Amino acid sequence: MNPTRARLARATVLAQLVTVGAGSGSPRVVLAVTGSLTIAFAFALRAHLGNAALVLALSSPGLGVLSDTFLVVAVPATLAAPFVLAAAMRRQERWSALARPTRTFGFVTIGLLAVMGATSTLAAVGVAVLAVHVVRVDGRSWHRLALMVGR
Repeated sequence: MNPTRARLARATVLAQLVTVGAGSGSPRVVLAVTGSLTIAFAFALRAHLGNAALVLALSSPGLGVLSDTFLVVAVPATLAAPFVLAAAMRRQERWSALARPTRTFGFVTIGLLAVMGATSTLAAVGVAVLAVHVVRVDGRSWHRLALMVGR
């Protein structure tokens, strides 16, 4: 169990929740911290899912919130991420149970994009779910996260 990876996963969950709660009116510094944590989390996720996890770094919750310039890369990465991650999850016994829901999440994301043009909030929720699973897979209790949220 890697305690640094577990702390990073917890921080990523909190950052995504703050971003979703604040909506599009998040201060630039909050977006920069959230994006940076998401990118760092994607690199930490490589320990579980290999290089497929790096698509998360390129997605809207990662690179996309750092600058509008990156949206050309972030939007396709956001749409591809659930499918790339689901394929990697299928190959890992401890992650295989999340493969189908992750793929379904991808189809829901595409559907919502087509109907409403909304992907950022949904993508942030997806990142938070991945981070929760990392902590679970690493065998850590959510007691510490609950204490952090309750503060």
